[in-house]
Amino acid sequence: MHKILTLIPAAVLLSSCTMEAEQVCSSEDIAIADGWARATAEGSPMGAAYFTLSNTGDCTAVLLSAFTDIAGVASLHETRNTGTMSSMEAIERLDIAAGETVAFEPGGKHVMLGRLEKQLVAGESFTLTLSFEGIDAIETEIAIVEPGSR
Repeated sequence: MHKILTLIPAAVLLSSCTMEAEQVCSSEDIAIADGWARATAEGSPMGAAYFTLSNTGDCTAVLLSAFTDIAGVASLHETRNTGTMSSMEAIERLDIAAGETVAFEPGGKHVMLGRLEKQLVAGESFTLTLSFEGIDAIETEIAIVEPGSR
C-alpha cells in the first residue's frame, strides 16, 4: 500500500510537467513580412502570392489555409523539382516550429491564386488572410510588383 501512495504523487507531478511543456501559439507569435505578387496579364485566371512567415513563439504553429477577395480560390502549394520534372503539390497543413522562418517564394512554397476576380496591377495591393490551427486568422498586405522585378 505504501508503494502505491508514493507513486500517485509522482504520476501527478509527471502529468503536470507534460501539460506545462505543451505551448499554445497565439497570433502574436506569428510574423508575416515582405508580401508580394507579380502583376498578371489582363484576363489571366492565375497568380501567386509570396511572403516570409516566422514563428517567434515557443510553440509549433500550423498553417491550414489562405483566403483573399481577389481570387475564387487561394490555396497553399509547393513546387517540387525531381530531375528535369517540376510539379506542384497542395499543402494540406504546414507545421512551423518555434523560432522557424519559412519563405514562400518562386520555385517553392506559395499561395496559388485561382479564378482571379481582376487583373493584378503593379503598384496596387490586396489583403491575404492566413488561417492557422487554434489561432485567430492573420491578415497581411500583398504588394503587386512588375514581372521580373523580383
